[in-house]
Amino acid sequence: MSLDLTEDVSTLSADRHRPLLRRLSAPRAYVAPVAATNPYADSKVLSRQRTALALGALRSVGWSVTNDVRAQRSIIEHVVLGTVGSFVVESHTVTGSVRIEGDQVSMTMPGSATRTFPSDAWAHDARLHAAEANKLFSTYLAQRVVVSPLVVVWGDFPQRYVEGHNVTFIHGEDVVAWLRSKPSRCGAGRIAELESALTTAARQAS
Repeated sequence: MSLDLTEDVSTLSADRHRPLLRRLSAPRAYVAPVAATNPYADSKVLSRQRTALALGALRSVGWSVTNDVRAQRSIIEHVVLGTVGSFVVESHTVTGSVRIEGDQVSMTMPGSATRTFPSDAWAHDARLHAAEANKLFSTYLAQRVVVSPLVVVWGDFPQRYVEGHNVTFIHGEDVVAWLRSKPSRCGAGRIAELESALTTAARQAS
């Protein structure tokens, strides 16, 4: 049996039939809620690509650059080996303005001149991945290898360079020049040894 809704609506007063007419109209399209903006949620794919491209210039002067190294607990974005030392490089592309004091990264978002979002997550992650890289080397070489954590920032970073607690923050445009400016500590043979150890240990970790 069909229900004649037209007759029911016509018999209602003007005030009473409005809710029913709304229910009979076409359903509204669902609009998903917009998540709150996270100032630290950057494009990791873009960050890694830009940093890998910049670091690639070091290969022409005898450095080893390995991207996306698989460790036991994580993926290390970049491992850089040179005569000046061994580095784990983490990278971030940001839309706000970044200021760093110690390990605390404060980001001021566009249109929010007085709002800052302090966090030490970048420093924490970089140190964690440096420890993971050290474990990879130690597994194969049976010796401790000092691995320095380096955080590369792409975007508005007026300070350009900051030394935190066992971590260095540097603008992406300056990272290669900064690495090359450091004094040499070992020879080319050591780079080859570390690169071989890293490759073997990462293969075993996967």
